[in-house]
Amino acid sequence: MALVNTPFSMKAKAKHHGMHLYEFLDAQFPFFIKESWDHSLVAHSLRIQDHAVSGNPIINSGDTIAFSLKQYIEPPVNTQWKAYLQNKELIVAYKPAHLPVQRTTRNIYNTLTELVRRDLSLPYAQPLHRLDLETAGFIVFSKNKASTLYWQPKITEILQKKIYQAIVWGKPTWDKKTFTCKLSTQANSQIRCKMYCIPENINETANNLSNKKSGKISTECMYQNFYPES
Repeated sequence: MALVNTPFSMKAKAKHHGMHLYEFLDAQFPFFIKESWDHSLVAHSLRIQDHAVSGNPIINSGDTIAFSLKQYIEPPVNTQWKAYLQNKELIVAYKPAHLPVQRTTRNIYNTLTELVRRDLSLPYAQPLHRLDLETAGFIVFSKNKASTLYWQPKITEILQKKIYQAIVWGKPTWDKKTFTCKLSTQANSQIRCKMYCIPENINETANNLSNKKSGKISTECMYQNFYPES
């Protein structure tokens, strides 16, 4: 799918203060293959703090950077998300499978977060947790900065249990099984922040995995019945 002259709007954070624009864009588009940003940006589309600029200026923390890219191409995804429940502070959004939640793949324009922000005119909407790219399910969003600050530390009060349903081939020999492992990111993964299971007795350095001591413990309880007894 080719998105011709696709518009983007991004906000510089404190860590971006003093960067040149092109360095900032490199960080935002880690998979974008480009000859140079001079040729990739649509002429006269670049605006910082709603002022037209050109070239490769230095940006400051808090700057809003708006621009368009020529012939921006990203993989097609299912954009048919839905807002199921919402109040003044929160939204429960349905994410279809293979729609990334945030900019963790080659998709920058069509992610669930960007769709929620664009479709509902909520530029500061923020997911309070995540789902894997391949997983369809529900995600809780805060609508603005204030609700993010209030609800992010309280997310466990909202999400007390997660239940995943999977379709498998064959019949398990068990009714219930518990599996525990350590998870870590992988340096050469094409999906940023994707977690990988760390096998026992593995050489983490050789496999680009972080040290097992800093891995995250994950415990999964699997049932043949989708709705197990509490």
